[in-house]
Amino acid sequence: MDIDVSVDNVAPTVVISGDAVVVEGDLYTLNLDPVEDPGDDTIQRYIVDWGDGRSNSFNTSSLLQTTHTYTSGPSNPTITVDLVDEDGTHAAASLSLPEIQDVSPVVALSGALSVAERCRSMKATFIPSTSAQSSTPAMNW
Repeated sequence: MDIDVSVDNVAPTVVISGDAVVVEGDLYTLNLDPVEDPGDDTIQRYIVDWGDGRSNSFNTSSLLQTTHTYTSGPSNPTITVDLVDEDGTHAAASLSLPEIQDVSPVVALSGALSVAERCRSMKATFIPSTSAQSSTPAMNW
């Protein structure tokens, strides 16, 4: 008597962790535990989606840490990690960050504290909170 046996693939998994709160412009570190896969599959690639429209792909069989800079806050992204092996791409882990803290831009003013009437001379240096921010300061006299 012949019996047909079907063996289903079990997707690999990975546990990810990192700080719960990050300040925009600061480096965020994502930690990855070793991959769990009950089969004999080999991980070929990690795909990390940072939840802010950007992602990274790593062609490696082992990834324990990676970093990312969030350039805009406030937001509440969910980081996802997909694992690719010879059986395909598998959604392996996700981590929701409660908050990317917004950092306000800074304006540094210099010049005389008092000036004669009709004399308006002042220097303003505008420092955005991150290099990706685009803002224009306004002067109201």
